[in-house]
Amino acid sequence: MWCGSAAQYPHRAPRVRAANEGAGISRQHLYDILRERKPLCAEVAVRLGAAVGDGPEVWLLQAAHDAWHASGKVDLSRVPRLAA
Repeated sequence: MWCGSAAQYPHRAPRVRAANEGAGISRQHLYDILRERKPLCAEVAVRLGAAVGDGPEVWLLQAAHDAWHASGKVDLSRVPRLAA
């Protein structure tokens, strides 16, 4: 994947541009996903996986990794457990 900003890695900018165009999402939306400012939905993961050629699983694994890290940071003490 791409880590850091386009300014840090100018040689990657064309690849980001090609990925967002191929996936049919705006470049800003892709940058927001890569900078963890917007969540990644399954539909966009499928599109990005097809555009980049690595499949949606890679993109969704990142989302699962992010959720795992968030679970250690979020205070759940006041969230009531719902009965089944």
